[in-house]
Amino acid sequence: EAFQLTTADGEVAHIVQGFLGAFFITFGVFVYVSFHRLWKCMHVWLRDLPLWASAVNTSRSSWCRGLVVVVACPLAPVLLGLSAVNQLVRRCRGIVNVSAAAGWPEEGGAEEGGEADLETAPEGGAR
Repeated sequence: EAFQLTTADGEVAHIVQGFLGAFFITFGVFVYVSFHRLWKCMHVWLRDLPLWASAVNTSRSSWCRGLVVVVACPLAPVLLGLSAVNQLVRRCRGIVNVSAAAGWPEEGGAEEGGEADLETAPEGGAR
């Protein structure tokens, strides 16, 4: 029921949304300040550790970078496939491409997802 209050279109809903937004911003600033101070202390402490220096040198070695590529490359076709499925779903639903909405040039022009889609996009800007 609390979620319905935040999604409703009324004055009380706007007050609740404003309160939650202010709380979120305050919490984010608090976390940033706290962890920034902690990171500054930990950064100095980590620089003095021999284990940290060894880990940094290992991460910069070519065999370690090669291991990352070997592990990441089999995942690339999966990510590309998910992206293609996502694009197919967006075209079937008639949703405007993000690049067209942002004004970026697109390969197909106005015929395939260009300015023509902006005119036929549903009211309210559902994306």
